[in-house]
Amino acid sequence: MVITALNQSEIFCLSPEGNQGLSLLYSPLAGKALLADYAMITRAEKACLKHPGSPLPDEMFRPLLDFIPVKERNPIASDPAQLSSLTILPNEICNLNCSYCYAAAGRSKQQPDPEVLLGAVRHFVTTHGRYNRQLYISFGGGGEPFLSWKLVKQSVEVASELSDKLGVETGFSFATNGTLLNREIISLIRKYQIKANVSFDILPDVQLAQRGRYDEVSRNLHLMTEAGIFPTINAVITPLNVHRQEEMAAALISNFPDIRRASFDFVVDAGLYADPAGLGAFLNDYYLHFVRARAVAQEAGVEISSIELAKAASLRARGCSGSLALTAEGKYSICFVVSSPASPLYPEFIIGRAGTEGKALIDQDLFRHHLDDNVLKNRKCQSCFAKWHCGGGCHFRNCTYSDAHLEEVCRITRKMVKLGLLEKAESQVRTLFGKTLTQLTAEEASGKLLNMNE
Repeated sequence: MVITALNQSEIFCLSPEGNQGLSLLYSPLAGKALLADYAMITRAEKACLKHPGSPLPDEMFRPLLDFIPVKERNPIASDPAQLSSLTILPNEICNLNCSYCYAAAGRSKQQPDPEVLLGAVRHFVTTHGRYNRQLYISFGGGGEPFLSWKLVKQSVEVASELSDKLGVETGFSFATNGTLLNREIISLIRKYQIKANVSFDILPDVQLAQRGRYDEVSRNLHLMTEAGIFPTINAVITPLNVHRQEEMAAALISNFPDIRRASFDFVVDAGLYADPAGLGAFLNDYYLHFVRARAVAQEAGVEISSIELAKAASLRARGCSGSLALTAEGKYSICFVVSSPASPLYPEFIIGRAGTEGKALIDQDLFRHHLDDNVLKNRKCQSCFAKWHCGGGCHFRNCTYSDAHLEEVCRITRKMVKLGLLEKAESQVRTLFGKTLTQLTAEEASGKLLNMNE
């Protein structure tokens, strides 16, 4: 159904599968959805055509337009100091050779100068803390962070101590391959409540084929849970395991019963399929088996999510809000995926460097150039219901994928965001009516307002 006027008013139509008579008029900026039949949607479209940019006379539709205008939200950072997130890449070294690693070509023995790194940490907490009372520092990127354990430990300690002095709340996380975890590292995780993410492909044969060292990682995961640390498992979905996601969910539940959360994300690789149709077929399979795996996990009280599905839970004007990534060379990249001089995008994505005392020396014009890749500037996004959840897509993908490949990624993003939004609506409908969205009739539900922020 074409609802151009509603779309221009930031209202979109979501139709649940299996219920042709009832849809959701969804306003992401208002955080509301109205259960509506065809007649009501037509009425709303006509009202928007008659009163463009003005409050609708029909009281029923007004909650959908009750939001702060986009231009007044100031959603895009105009200064690097406004960013609340810093990714530290303490090295370009790795002790695995993962088949799908985006950073494999950039391996080197490079590590940052400790004084420059710690100075950059102090500068981040001090300067960015003036704009944000909550900061976030993560360790990961192109190498295995715990191969530079001393640098990671010192960075956490320095940031935490300074944050306490300044009254800034700084959270920490790391992404590790899980091979080097030991009691000393676990002690630091517990002390500073660091969010742990372990890359692990769950099934022994898949782990051994794509990453290696299954037994070590498995043993260390149990070491973590015995210490009261419950990591998120990050599993990469490739053509090798795309049809085995349900099996992965069952193995996670059986072999790691204390781990309650995992993320199943399709591989980031522009060269995986030269033919966009091949990528589309892979993503179709990914979605089908992801949904089934998620259902298997939910029955056991385990949450399986993904980067794309998680987008349904929040709004954004840009694919990522913007994060400085401090590379092993002491340079600042606009994206942690591009951190090595071996990357073709390195000259474009490096926007500055850390000075001798840690001060961030950033090219402001280049910074703003990259942040201009957002939903406000992307014309193809304007009538898409997912645009305020997707933010115009991943900047790295936008710079590396062809338009045809990007369309396939957009398609899976829409499917995943719709899945997340309909799950929210389903939960409220069950509470209000004791029925599913599929069972609900237009006669009993049309005109009912749902709060999509719950």
